[in-house]
Amino acid sequence: MLSGVWACVRDAISHDPLPYAQMLGIDKPQQDYRKAAKSFVDIKRSKGKGSFQT
Repeated sequence: MLSGVWACVRDAISHDPLPYAQMLGIDKPQQDYRKAAKSFVDIKRSKGKGSFQT
């Protein structure tokens, strides 16, 4: 990390980490299970889990 080329390596890893992870023997996750986070406004405007029919 004290090398002069560290900034280039760090940027390359952040741009495309998969080849570096594969070199370390880390497999790519099959699926990304994270949901997109809703904003505060979207949460407050939602109707809730159940639907009320009158």
